[in-house]
Amino acid sequence: MRYEKVVNRYLGETAKRIQEVFQYARLRQCVLFFDEFDALAKEREDRQESGDIKRVLNSLLLEVDRLPSYVFLVAATTILTFSIVARL
Repeated sequence: MRYEKVVNRYLGETAKRIQEVFQYARLRQCVLFFDEFDALAKEREDRQESGDIKRVLNSLLLEVDRLPSYVFLVAATTILTFSIVARL
């Protein structure tokens, strides 16, 4: 997935495109690979981020939660302090 195809400056478009990617992935067995995952998955408490980024994060987390067990999600980041709770 290329972020420049997903991230949009218009309110709500980025979340819509994320939903489309996950909807596509749910239809087949696949591996979803997010490079530089921190570009989309910001900390909720980050006061420097706009409300739109927080809505994108909420959409992203909802879509991750809806993934069936046959879809494998891999997220890469270079930020050492970045953490995400894995759902087992």
